[in-house]
Amino acid sequence: MTRGGAHGYGDPEQACATRMELCTDDALRRVRAVSARGARQIAMGGKTVLSILPDAPFPATTGLQIRLATNLRVVRELADRSLVLWFGDPAAERDLDALASACDEAAFAAPPVPYAQFSPSMRVRHRLEFVIDAAARRRGRRYPLSLVYDEARAEELVRSAARRLDPDFVVLPIWFLHYAPGLAAEGHRVVADAYDVLTDQTFNLVKTYGRDHPARLPGLIANHLATRAQERLCLPACAEVWANSEPQAERLRELSPSTRVVVVGNVLDERAAEPSPPTTASTIGFISTYGYPPNLAAARHLALEVLPRLRRSLPEARLLLAGGGMAPELSARLGTVPGVEVLGRVADSGSFMSSCAVMAFPLFFRSGPPLKVVEALARGRPVVVSREVAEALRLTHGREALVARGAADASRALARLLTDPGLAAGLAAEGRRVFEARFSLTSAIASARKHSLIGGAHRPDQTES
Repeated sequence: MTRGGAHGYGDPEQACATRMELCTDDALRRVRAVSARGARQIAMGGKTVLSILPDAPFPATTGLQIRLATNLRVVRELADRSLVLWFGDPAAERDLDALASACDEAAFAAPPVPYAQFSPSMRVRHRLEFVIDAAARRRGRRYPLSLVYDEARAEELVRSAARRLDPDFVVLPIWFLHYAPGLAAEGHRVVADAYDVLTDQTFNLVKTYGRDHPARLPGLIANHLATRAQERLCLPACAEVWANSEPQAERLRELSPSTRVVVVGNVLDERAAEPSPPTTASTIGFISTYGYPPNLAAARHLALEVLPRLRRSLPEARLLLAGGGMAPELSARLGTVPGVEVLGRVADSGSFMSSCAVMAFPLFFRSGPPLKVVEALARGRPVVVSREVAEALRLTHGREALVARGAADASRALARLLTDPGLAAGLAAEGRRVFEARFSLTSAIASARKHSLIGGAHRPDQTES
């Protein structure tokens, strides 16, 4: 198997090879394409699942990568054989030992086409296609969140791999949902992993990011119309959809009442996310990927509005901002704010959280359960969250978290936790309890084994939670 899928699962022209061109170490040799011998073993029996990944899941540092990694663990528990076809930048950092241990066989498909390569005229043409296809209620060849993959022939590669391997199930990321009708037409049962409801995600961006950047509104509206059509047209082609929470599941059922929906939540391996002792430092942490506008808005809110208020009563308070994707000029600007440290990408989110007394997540954007908040609960850190986050995670104010409305409220909540060790310890303990009950890998595996078709559940005409 080589770069770009030339000899991988998804090559439209050639059979699967047994070696990657990039085989330069033992870890990479363990991540191998399915040979003819391996394909014959699959044909002998057992339940096989082919998972399509938009990125290499290891090292699992972003929320998306964490979900991809934990889903592989769930599939590994439910299926007799777990196969992976992954896209992404072949030059990016990746942990192939971890990938090799998370599945039976894996193959690299192709790198996405960098968005920067699209000329302004191409971008305009794409958005016109989005709107025209949505208005005509027909399935398009391209969609906003999969565009860089669509241009890399991802659907062709995925369908070719499915034809060759003939798995019992193909697990698609929600971005690739428009590949489901073609796969279903060829007899494959498709499970869509909805780590968000795209209809709502893009609509919220219109309301929030579009309000602050009116020049971007036409493109944001085109994206919303396209993703709404994508879900309404393509969800019915799926045998099952995995939602990241019960509220998200209900929303998906509204969009496609005939589709089976199962909750496979945003979870973490409880063995890998143990609580750490509290720290006496007056440090507040926030970690995210700043290429996503709501995350960037949260960092600005904490640095420019919350921390200055907090330091009036607690001058030793510091805010640590971790994560990649922040523009250098903004990073430099926030770094000049008294008490703010911009750390950039950190190698270990657990160590970062252990260095913080409190984690703050003022995310004013309705979405699924944020995995970094789940990790903070798992690691025994008291959290201050927005109402939107509390609703997504079903956290109760004063029991598992402090819920803040606005900068003044958030500064008061942080001051309470930084000056009251008993309150902080109580919230941390309750947060860990909620994590183990609702957001641990063990709970997700148990739920999927009971409710998912991959786990052997029946009644495909019904939805499950």
